[in-house]
Amino acid sequence: MHASLLFADGPMNVSISGPESAKNGTPVSLTCSADSQPECDFHWFLNNQSTSLRNGSFINFSATRAQTGNYVCVATNPVTNISMRQTKTFAIAGDGN
Repeated sequence: MHASLLFADGPMNVSISGPESAKNGTPVSLTCSADSQPECDFHWFLNNQSTSLRNGSFINFSATRAQTGNYVCVATNPVTNISMRQTKTFAIAGDGN
């Protein structure tokens, strides 16, 4: 008889990598990562609104004023239902507003 244990831990060390600004029209990619066992589910929000850009560890978009603001990645451990979040502010480069 074999017993197996499922060890669930995390998420910890949630981070968003990618640029903080880009020129208008430039392709942008943001990636969310977290230390978690099992792997996290990721959900993205832009300015407190759920975004249809992507639910997953990364999002891709074209830099426009409509895409500026606070990007929040929420990493959730599907076993423990514990969530952690990280925020990254994105702006158009050279935009004085």
